[in-house]
Amino acid sequence: MFDFKYYVLKNYKGIFRKRHSGNVHILIVPTSIHESLYLVIVGEIIKEPNSFVCQLVIRQSQEFIEKVIQSEQDKFKNNLILIENLSCRVNDLGQGKYVYVFNKTGRYIKSDLSLTFEPEYTTDKTKIYVLRGNIDLETNDVNPKTFKMIAMKKLAYLGRKYHDEINMRK
Repeated sequence: MFDFKYYVLKNYKGIFRKRHSGNVHILIVPTSIHESLYLVIVGEIIKEPNSFVCQLVIRQSQEFIEKVIQSEQDKFKNNLILIENLSCRVNDLGQGKYVYVFNKTGRYIKSDLSLTFEPEYTTDKTKIYVLRGNIDLETNDVNPKTFKMIAMKKLAYLGRKYHDEINMRK
């Protein structure tokens, strides 16, 4: 069994509201016993309800990603909030396709999910995945022309320089 974690980084002052569209939605997604993906949800695809574009921040061991999250919790204090931590099984279908089957769905993640690497939207610096399933969150609506722009804004808030340093340590 693996842990599928959903965090929200609140980027405004005041009371926490999960549905605030300006929040940065973060997923820590296992792919195997040895590695996980740290993904930032860019937005929901306009013409595909329940399909969310995600940008890969890092692909590393679960232990390494936990250290990254801990360092971000130190940096962002109470603004980085763990929303859900669900046990799941991961089915690797090959070629960047994964299916997540949950023992019990959560309050925000309401169904099993599939994650697919999308090479046609990917560049050397930007790796794009699409997460499909019933997830209750409010994000920006996106289309292929806006993927990169919105992803850059989300990563800028996380601190792109900080993540570049992490990628160099790999």
